[in-house]
Amino acid sequence: IMPKISGLDVMRKVKESPQPLTPNKCIIFLTNLDKGEEIKEALMLGNGYLIKSQITPGDLVKEVQLYLSQPQASAS
Repeated sequence: IMPKISGLDVMRKVKESPQPLTPNKCIIFLTNLDKGEEIKEALMLGNGYLIKSQITPGDLVKEVQLYLSQPQASAS
């Protein structure tokens, strides 16, 4: 939960931007979202991986490394 704009709203703005702000176009959500509709929308907007915040720091690092090593993570 962010104070003035939601993460989903941020993603909508990023998708509307003519040039992505991320060089590899990877967006990884770190969230406590637990509603199916919000999770589905986050995955569609991020075109990526949703990680629940109830994860250990070590497992988080492993998941991010795994995601970033996938071919679609670096594709234009």
